[in-house]
Amino acid sequence: MERKKIKPLTQTQKEFLAYSKGIADSDLMNQERNFTQHRGTTVYEHSIGVAYTSYFIAKHMPFSFREASLVKGALLHDYFLYDWHEKDDSHKWHGFCHPRIAMNKANADYG
Repeated sequence: MERKKIKPLTQTQKEFLAYSKGIADSDLMNQERNFTQHRGTTVYEHSIGVAYTSYFIAKHMPFSFREASLVKGALLHDYFLYDWHEKDDSHKWHGFCHPRIAMNKANADYG
């Protein structure tokens, strides 16, 4: 069996990992692995994907930005820690309420 070569990380990937450290590897954030976001993707996978894509795009734009803030905000944009697919009244308005819920929870857990 032939082994696949693992490509070295790009500078952008290394930077992203450094900025995401502390949140992406926290026990609280890892709870997102227990909830489905869309079609078999966990909320955790979705959050990492959104954060990296946001960082990658911003790095290629002709403006400056606060890298750590962008990554932190993108990682926590869906930080609500419940299964919004459950059919009960508490999730009825999830699409409208989850940004505030995520912000309040993120502020409480991460400051």
